[in-house]
Amino acid sequence: MDKETLEALKKSIEYWEDNLAFAMARKYKNIDTTSESCALCEMFVYIDCCGCPVFDKVGILGCRSTPYGKVSSILNNAAFFGLGYAGITKACRKELEFLKSLLPENEKDQ
Repeated sequence: MDKETLEALKKSIEYWEDNLAFAMARKYKNIDTTSESCALCEMFVYIDCCGCPVFDKVGILGCRSTPYGKVSSILNNAAFFGLGYAGITKACRKELEFLKSLLPENEKDQ
């Protein structure tokens, strides 16, 4: 992974740490799942995710096969249908863990 991609991955991890904190505090409206807020998406979305470590891992555009999909689904359905936010903290935690798993071995404990 090149230096620029690693920095974007780290920023995306920080972004999901924030999302998890909002979920834990039940500040659901502060959880942001837009591609405009993700450093990896900013780098790779306009080139069909080519080179994105998430896409390289799962092989599907738009992070749909990652825990991100669950977070997005809960937020969209809860807001639209007036449902509760059951599982949002767990889903945010899983997305954060997934992104951390993409770090190179020498970066995981830092």
